[in-house]
Amino acid sequence: MFKKTVQRGRSKQRNEAYSFRYVEFLSVARTKLAGFFNVLPNTT
Repeated sequence: MFKKTVQRGRSKQRNEAYSFRYVEFLSVARTKLAGFFNVLPNTT
């Protein structure tokens, strides 16, 4: 019975996981693109 309850909860949240309200434009993004690439390891 617990497993069925958990599965119901997941199905309800699946549609809300990728809401367009949380999409940030690149001009106001918290992590700038250059900062993101600086975090990547340098493999040269």
